Amino acid sequence: MDIKEIKEKVERNEYEISFHAEKERYAENITFTDLENAIYNGEILEDYPDDVRGPSCLLLGHSQNRPIHIVCGYTPINWIRIITVYIFNPKGQSGLMKGEEVKEVREMHNYGDCSFCGGKVKSDKVELVYQYRGKLYIFQNVPAGVCQQCGEKYLTAKVAKEIEQRILTKEKWDKTISVPVDVFPEEIAV
Repeated sequence: MDIKEIKEKVERNEYEISFHAEKERYAENITFTDLENAIYNGEILEDYPDDVRGPSCLLLGHSQNRPIHIVCGYTPINWIRIITVYIFNPKGQSGLMKGEEVKEVREMHNYGDCSFCGGKVKSDKVELVYQYRGKLYIFQNVPAGVCQQCGEKYLTAKVAKEIEQRILTKEKWDKTISVPVDVFPEEIAV
């Protein structure tokens, strides 16, 4: 993969992001500005040209003095696919897991095969649940690509940025629901 091409495609919003990467991004408090800045000043650390799911690479870039690792590859229409993203920890722990225009993009976008299992990804509308800063957010009717084999979801950059914008700025939501919470006692051991 070519870092210059990756940067140019990100600049033009010609990328999509897996829901796995979205969850990691929110868990690590990485905004789209952080993600894109890390790509713009980043470099390829490892290139995987012979990956069975297609060429991919590991990038290292920085935003707000934080080292950010980004694994990305290509889609069948030659967009960039962000597979995962996390804050790099040199001690070896990554921190992992701690409208109409949109309709038009959904109908035209070819998601290709899943970067995790190789299954076929088809366009659909899904419900997504995000946890951010101690709050749960549910988005319904979201245009996404869904792997028919493992269920992984992919969002175009435009859709993922719209979700982030709504989480950060929306004051009046369409619905509010109550969510039951159960805390396991310490005496229950694995």
